[in-house]
Amino acid sequence: MTKNPYSSTEIGPLMRDVKNKICHQLDLLGLLEDDYGMELLVAGNIISLDLSIAHVYELVWKKSNQSSNVTNSNLVSSNAVTSSRYCPPMTVTYRLQVCFSISDHVSQLICLNTLF
Repeated sequence: MTKNPYSSTEIGPLMRDVKNKICHQLDLLGLLEDDYGMELLVAGNIISLDLSIAHVYELVWKKSNQSSNVTNSNLVSSNAVTSSRYCPPMTVTYRLQVCFSISDHVSQLICLNTLF
């Protein structure tokens, strides 16, 4: 990917737009119309491509960061707790699902994880 972070205004409103941006950037044009060849994960959760980026950010990413900040705030001073309200840009991991035949009777699923 050429730059990080990306603004959701330049990508589009849906997580499907994020998937399509990844496909364009990595020249995986065959996956543009295939909603099953690539999964998107946010905070370890598989995300539906029909969800809005804003919805995923608020309900998955921020919630995940807030729960980790609460755990960490017990270990730091009260001044650091105030600054821990900052939420970093959302990290989206994509996982390609590529099936190929090893023999006539066996096939294997290969999953590649890369950060977006």
